[in-house]
Amino acid sequence: MNRFRVTLRLCVISGLMLMAPALQWAQTAAVTPDDSSHSKLDDIIKETQKSVGRKGITGLVWWIPPEFWEESATQNGTSLQKAQQTFAPMRQYTMVIAAVGKLGLGNINWYSENELRSNTTLTDFEGTSYKPLTEISPDAKGIASIVKPVLTNILGPMGQSLQIMFFPAKTAKGFLIADPVREGSFSISIADTT
Repeated sequence: MNRFRVTLRLCVISGLMLMAPALQWAQTAAVTPDDSSHSKLDDIIKETQKSVGRKGITGLVWWIPPEFWEESATQNGTSLQKAQQTFAPMRQYTMVIAAVGKLGLGNINWYSENELRSNTTLTDFEGTSYKPLTEISPDAKGIASIVKPVLTNILGPMGQSLQIMFFPAKTAKGFLIADPVREGSFSISIADTT
């Protein structure tokens, strides 16, 4: 069975920078070359979103830290304290969104939810592997139920094929698997479904 691995290297970044993926998708004004935030946003996108590409396979893997949700809320006028309180339940998880498919003749045959979930593994910095959780909190389910339609609307067929997966937030020793304010790495492996 062929597998491909996407390694997400975590760099030390500020909470504001975690908004990068949403800002990139939601931007309506053009960014000028002199805009210094443009390169910062690009750097953060490189850290949280990775393209999947190899012969006959394409897709996207996006790690979304809890700070992303908090920053999104504060950018929309919510106080930081209220945003942290609202999104505190997301700190129980490492949230990953993925869409992977096989290139066909003029189309992409996206993996189904079952195919993607059963073939995806997160490996932490210690080498411990985790499968997507099957039971998550009602709050996490609520976030997923809001995110998926928005991404479907923005990305079309790829958005319809995005799968939201939740993994544990911490290792057995209590260390964060993915910490947006510390350097480190973790990887997502997706086995080929053929």
